[in-house]
Amino acid sequence: MARAAVSALVAAVEIYNKPTVEYREQTFVVLLVNAWEVLLKARIVQLSGNKMASIIEREEGTKRYIFDDITGGHSTIGLKATLNTVSLSPTVKRNIAELVNVRHEATHMGLLPSDLRDAVHRFGAASVQNFIHVAKQWFDEDVPVSYLLPVGFFGPETIPVVKASKGQRALLERLTKAAAFPSSEDDGFVVALSFDIKVNPQLTGGGTIGPTNDPRAPRANLTVDQILELYPASYDEIRELCKQRYSGFKANRGFNDVMRTTIKPDPNCTFGRSNNPKNPSSLVTYYYNPEEVLKVLDKHYGTKKAVDSANP
Repeated sequence: MARAAVSALVAAVEIYNKPTVEYREQTFVVLLVNAWEVLLKARIVQLSGNKMASIIEREEGTKRYIFDDITGGHSTIGLKATLNTVSLSPTVKRNIAELVNVRHEATHMGLLPSDLRDAVHRFGAASVQNFIHVAKQWFDEDVPVSYLLPVGFFGPETIPVVKASKGQRALLERLTKAAAFPSSEDDGFVVALSFDIKVNPQLTGGGTIGPTNDPRAPRANLTVDQILELYPASYDEIRELCKQRYSGFKANRGFNDVMRTTIKPDPNCTFGRSNNPKNPSSLVTYYYNPEEVLKVLDKHYGTKKAVDSANP
């Protein structure tokens, strides 16, 4: 059972690491929660002297087993019961509990807004780290995962843009609070991990780009065309997007100041290419990542829906 749990975890990570799979976050979180349930059941069986009866569900207050209505076989206890039975770090339990909430949303709604997909990444990365530690500690199982949840995968453009529902917004608020849950200082467990993608601001045609500023991390050489794929929008195109997104938007001095002081210095939002790299005084043409730019501008203007609802 422990090895089956590890297999489920590996399958979860592998499916997440495929950027062309549109349903990768949903599939990942379902498999990850399943991996934890099987691992926890394996722990209960292990502590009972390998008695499978230890995970069979019983009628409340009796010793009578519960049988599945369809197959006639024994019905095993659920994830909640395993969490109440197994001695486990509160940090790990909180992480699993929040992943279960995301799993419910993923399986019942299907589509997830970008903020929830980001949450899958943050909580999932922490959960994989916790799982590897626990599997080794309990069963001496080495998890054959060489890399975990690469942050450079943004997924295909065909994924629909989903506006968060009331329930999803409440879930996001809950996850934000959960991310601040104190981690276990002694055992290294965490509820959520934060990632920061940084682009080298010195890129001027054929430079390098990496998801971390760690000098030991591998680098990938990109052509100018590849870099411009990350920053496809011009200044005018950003301005037009803002007109569509924000109520009463005007490309006035305030907007230009935000673009100049906040957007342009941010390498996640902007890539500046010198018209003549050999001349330090040459004019620079700026290109923009619209998704990252709008994330920043939303903080200044609020989304159009939010503005309209506030002023019906």
